[in-house]
Amino acid sequence: MLCVSNDIIFLQETWLTDFDTQFLTITNDEFYAKGVSSVDSSIHLLAGRSDGGLDISWRKSLGENCNIVDFDDVRLLGIEIVIKNNDDEIKLLLVSIYMLFNCADNTDDFMQYSSRVNDIF
Repeated sequence: MLCVSNDIIFLQETWLTDFDTQFLTITNDEFYAKGVSSVDSSIHLLAGRSDGGLDISWRKSLGENCNIVDFDDVRLLGIEIVIKNNDDEIKLLLVSIYMLFNCADNTDDFMQYSSRVNDIF
């Protein structure tokens, strides 16, 4: 299981609705979790397989050193980790990006997200 050997876990293609993302926090008692759904829940009858969805889970022992960074985008989710060493503080930003494949059909979206990631960092 991923929770045994990792402190931070990134998942993609969770296929969860906004309501279902709350269940990510109960998968392991030692982890916090934050999920982002890409499912359009305004449609009352969902049919077929939805795509996308992100989750970041992190060990509770890291709790106060981690902050979720919400980019208000179903394709981006981040976690900032603050590492304290004496009087120094280092901030590490990890970002999960549900990136489109770079092909002729997706060039505009691919370039938009490439630019957005560049802006973030």
